[in-house]
Amino acid sequence: MASFSVKSYVRRDLVRRIVGFLFLCFATPGCGGGASSAADDTANVTSVDLGVFELNFDAIDRFRTCPPVGTLSDPWIPAIHEEGSTSGVAWHEPGVTDRAINETLVPFRSCYRRGLVHDPTQAGHVAVVARVGADGKVAKVETYGACELSREVLECMTDYAREVKFSPPASGHDSVVIPVSYEPRSGRLLNPATDRTSYASKAYRFIEAARPGLHACEKSEMAAGRFLDAAGTYRIDIDAKGRVVKEDIDPWNGNQQLLACAAHSLQNTAFPPPPNGRAIVFVRLVFDPRRETR
Repeated sequence: MASFSVKSYVRRDLVRRIVGFLFLCFATPGCGGGASSAADDTANVTSVDLGVFELNFDAIDRFRTCPPVGTLSDPWIPAIHEEGSTSGVAWHEPGVTDRAINETLVPFRSCYRRGLVHDPTQAGHVAVVARVGADGKVAKVETYGACELSREVLECMTDYAREVKFSPPASGHDSVVIPVSYEPRSGRLLNPATDRTSYASKAYRFIEAARPGLHACEKSEMAAGRFLDAAGTYRIDIDAKGRVVKEDIDPWNGNQQLLACAAHSLQNTAFPPPPNGRAIVFVRLVFDPRRETR
């Protein structure tokens, strides 16, 4: 199927114009410039492939593969903010977080073992975030940095996290981060960190920053009465300052409006500056991934 291209810094009618261009591509073989230029292969380009990122309407999202291990300064947990605020979640003094980890250790492990029945190869990590209300009860549970763990495992963990009880927060609300990681019995083969692997590990976290916009696209499409089944492989060109300067989607299928809206969300994502002045990031977004198995 033909690709379609998304130029950066466009006006508010981006989605309308991309969709119009998309339909034009049906009649134009090779539309979107699928052939890569020789400049793409130069030594000054850091090229990374993040694999598949699944987006569910309930926001239990996951990467199918975990990011490579970067340098020691590269955490796998993305930026998590307090609800309704741009300030980051504060890590608690030993006590609150430790107790949450201890209370969820056994049930989370049970979730993981049940998941191994269906996929014995899965091993990955997730940060489960419990949003605590004024009464100490968990009002909402979110997942961040999820990779290689199945949706069933993640869903099971969020169900258990909702049952954890906390002391009423002094501020009236709180956010508690519970990091969870499962490694394969054989261990992971760790290669020495390079500029490329370090940039890839950062790019995984920056893609997560686009999640609110991507889910807003889903809600918009649902309100319009359109289906959420869509998938597209995005090639994202990034300049020396981490700005998205070009996007191409190839291959793609499903809801074109949703894919175009997603392109706009990714365009507004600030990536880390590439180590060599330019980067190309590949990521396949899959909306409503359960439909793939139905």
